[in-house]
Amino acid sequence: MKFLRMTALLLSLAVLCAALAACGGGLNGTYSNIEGELEEGLGDIYEFSGSRFTYRKCALGEDISSFSGNYSIKDGQLTIRSSEAFIGGVLDMQSGKYIRTFTFEEGDGFIKLNDTVFYKK
Repeated sequence: MKFLRMTALLLSLAVLCAALAACGGGLNGTYSNIEGELEEGLGDIYEFSGSRFTYRKCALGEDISSFSGNYSIKDGQLTIRSSEAFIGGVLDMQSGKYIRTFTFEEGDGFIKLNDTVFYKK
């Protein structure tokens, strides 16, 4: 009986550690490819929260296009998935989602997707 309780406790701890590890490493906040104060309503904007993102392309204060979905970061790559079609997205027939993968780098106050730098706002 004592062995069974100890095994259950260790298994519970392992599941908790795995869940916490899955939550870490995400982005949080708004990033724009235009640096400084003039970015309001201009450029490409990513908003990250948890495992979700929203993308907006803005010009003259208006959203020209936008879409949202989930993202993940693994092995120096950021992959976005959306049920909405978007430029550069490829339809994954198994999931029915549009997917795009970028090379990813994170620094102090910025992220870099492929060759484009996005500044944290």
